[in-house]
Amino acid sequence: MYKTISIGFIWMSFLTMTKAQEAFYKFSGLKESLKTEYHTSEGVLLNIGRDTLIHIFRLDSTKFHISNRSVIVKRYSYNKGLSWSSPSLVYNSPYDDRNVTGIVIGKRIIVVFRRLDGTPGKFKGIDIGRIYSDDMGKTWSKYLVLKFPGFLTAQPFGTIVRSSDGYYNLVLNRGGHIYICATKDGNKFILKSIITNRSFADETAIAYIGKKKMIALIRDDNSLDSSYLFYRSSDNGYIWTYKGRTKMNNNQPNTNRTAPFLVWDSLNNSVIAISTQRHMGHKTTNATCDSFFWYSSRPKEAFDNKWKIDIAVLRPNPNTWPTYGYPTLTQLSNGKWVGIITERHKVVNLDKKLSMNLPEHAYFYQFYLYH
Repeated sequence: MYKTISIGFIWMSFLTMTKAQEAFYKFSGLKESLKTEYHTSEGVLLNIGRDTLIHIFRLDSTKFHISNRSVIVKRYSYNKGLSWSSPSLVYNSPYDDRNVTGIVIGKRIIVVFRRLDGTPGKFKGIDIGRIYSDDMGKTWSKYLVLKFPGFLTAQPFGTIVRSSDGYYNLVLNRGGHIYICATKDGNKFILKSIITNRSFADETAIAYIGKKKMIALIRDDNSLDSSYLFYRSSDNGYIWTYKGRTKMNNNQPNTNRTAPFLVWDSLNNSVIAISTQRHMGHKTTNATCDSFFWYSSRPKEAFDNKWKIDIAVLRPNPNTWPTYGYPTLTQLSNGKWVGIITERHKVVNLDKKLSMNLPEHAYFYQFYLYH
């Protein structure tokens, strides 16, 4: 049973549970985090020490999902996400700088992203690379192209995850081939493994959940069954085994066609998964068409692909343009999680000569998860 309430611009829908089914986490509700005249989307949220947060993301002044006018920017919070600085430039190239992820190793912030030629009619990947900062993001290194055997470009995605073999693991998607690339210092990356090469496999979230075990949720764009693919590894991500599809989003077909999120909460011995329900092509602003679902599980159950819904949240700005999603989370020193999601709506009457893809206004909402 769902209980839906509206508080100003905050929309929330909660799954009613019995005491025996009490959720692992409590949810703060969604609040507007950044809404500008531009397209701001996706990115990575990192705790860079003493609960100073840095949010690094793509900004496109032309409001297009793909275009060569985009840049990578950052903003800071010094009060655990209650307020943020104005965005400032991190990186800009002649291409579309996109698919941003990152990690903190020691005191170094490492940011990995893809450069794509967003020229109308091309949409061609240029390369994957990384930059880093040793002064909390004030200055940044030169762009270093990451080279892997057999390919120059792919789509990085999701959280970079540390496993017990000392590697930091990065997911790359190249035409349905889902690779794990790994580094110990952020300088040299190796091709560690391939999770799958299914033709419909897309954006992938991975998590290390202790005792050499890792799990993966993979977006599947197969029109017949778009629920997440589930893979697992018992050796720090060198060998992966397919264990079927998830039952997330209440077994509703054709709704999981957006990126999953996974993270291991080692302080609370639980695994958090976030799934965005995206009904493609609906023509109403009915909020129930698009929702966010928070799942949780103990590591043992997560390894067996067993999940339960903690929270179900209606999208904050219901409209006929499909939900965006793409959550990013980081943990505070008090154990709480701060999260950011992207929302959007269609923009009309823009100069479509800038790009062949449709224009959209994208912006951020944020939330907290806590016990």
